[in-house]
Parts: sequence; structure tokens; C-alpha cells
Amino acid sequence: MTLLSSNIVPSIFTAGQIHSNSSEQRRLSGTRRWVEILPLSLVLILSAMPVKSEETVPADPWEIIHIAREYGTADFGRDDMKDPKITAVFQESGSMPPIFYEIGFYGCERERECTAILFMLRIESEDWASSESAEHIVATWNREKLFGRAWIDDERRAVLDHPLAMRGGLPSDALRATFDSWRAAVIEYMEHVGFSGA
Repeated sequence: MTLLSSNIVPSIFTAGQIHSNSSEQRRLSGTRRWVEILPLSLVLILSAMPVKSEETVPADPWEIIHIAREYGTADFGRDDMKDPKITAVFQESGSMPPIFYEIGFYGCERERECTAILFMLRIESEDWASSESAEHIVATWNREKLFGRAWIDDERRAVLDHPLAMRGGLPSDALRATFDSWRAAVIEYMEHVGFSGA
């Protein structure tokens, strides 16, 4: 009887241990499945969430004037053809006086939803008007510079302009980058043609 009892007890203990190990394995297996599923679930949830798109600025004088005013003063007006126009100023620090420039609007529907804008700087000087090297100076700029087209108008003024296609609008960061490039080009052009102010 003693021998039988001793044989039974280990058998019962081993079965319980096996049952316990089986439960632990199922628990660990379920945990592993959650660990494997969770990253995929997060990806699916995040991909389903709406992504905020970058602000688009329409080619509208009343919208663009706000960005122009981040760089200085700006006023709404009209050109000789009664089309909308912004007259703006770059307020530079130091000894350089304010730099006046214009933004023209083209292909507009009731003065909104325009297809293009044109940045333009005009510099007027008697010395420039009579200079024999004016054409050469302008040609050098156009040959060496990427941003801004230089030319001489009928009144012998040094002109710099830059067109920008804006059908459907432009991301605000891209438009501000264009303003930054335009301001840098204007300052460099004034130095190129020998002026300290407009």
C-alpha cells in the first residue's frame, strides 16, 4: 500500500504541473499574438486618421497682401488697365532706405482666382538713364542670375521682375519662400546696378 501511494502522488503532481504549464503557455501565446497584432493595429488606425494639409494661399490680392505685410507695408491699388495691384515696401534695417516694389495680378476672375502674379521693381536715376553701360549691366545679371529678369523700360529705368504661376493657389510656405528669394534678389540687383535705394 505504501508503494502504491507513493506512485500515485507523483503522478497527480505531474499532471497538475502539466496543466499549469499548459495554461501558462496559452497565456504567453495570447500575449505574443497581441504584441504582434498591436503595431499593425496602430498603423491602420493612424493611416485612417485625417492628415492636416498645408495651407494653400489662393492667387487673390486680398490674401497675398497679408503675406506682403509680413515683410513691410503693403497697399491695394490698380494699374493703368484697372487690374488689381499691390504696392509694397521692404523695410530693411541699417542705412538702406525702404525698397518699393509692386505685385501685379493676371488672368483674374472678378479680381480673384488669378492664374499668375508678377513681382516688379523699378529703379529710376538720371545717372542710370544716361549710362552707356546700362545694357551691359542688365545683360550680365540675366546671364549670371537665376532669380529675377532684368531689363530697361522705355523711360530708361532699371527693372527687375519675377513671374509666378499660381493657378489653384500655392502652399503658404512656398509663397513665403518666393517672397524671401524676391527680397534677396531685389537687394542684390540694386547693388548690381549701383544703387543704394529705389
